[in-house]
Amino acid sequence: MRELLSARVPVYENASVGLKKLQPIFFSHGMTCHRLSYTGLCMELASCGYCVVTLTHGDGSADYHPQAGFFEEGMNINDYRARNTAVKLREKEILSLVKEFTSHNFLQNFGLDWKFVELSKNVVLMGHSYGGITALGAA
Repeated sequence: MRELLSARVPVYENASVGLKKLQPIFFSHGMTCHRLSYTGLCMELASCGYCVVTLTHGDGSADYHPQAGFFEEGMNINDYRARNTAVKLREKEILSLVKEFTSHNFLQNFGLDWKFVELSKNVVLMGHSYGGITALGAA
């Protein structure tokens, strides 16, 4: 535990912005996961200059969602109709997020000075497993 307290993170406070445009990546989680399950991957992408946006889908596929509750152990994940209906909901969720994120100056809502950075209008949809199917369907 002592090693964690002395860990150093290689960042510079108030550093100038190196990129003028940020490429947005929208990430969709897999079955029985949620948006925080892929933190390492998303942080790596962000460290390469991407603006990574993740969401926890409300179709019941996440291990936990505030409105949908916990993932049901007895859920039949091979039920084509149920999975097809769920993936359509997931596609709507991610497309709605893309629309909201790119329709106005979303970055300024965070209260930071983003006057030197803009979002690229080209977005990337990405996901793992069931989230990959969601990304392909939404594309």
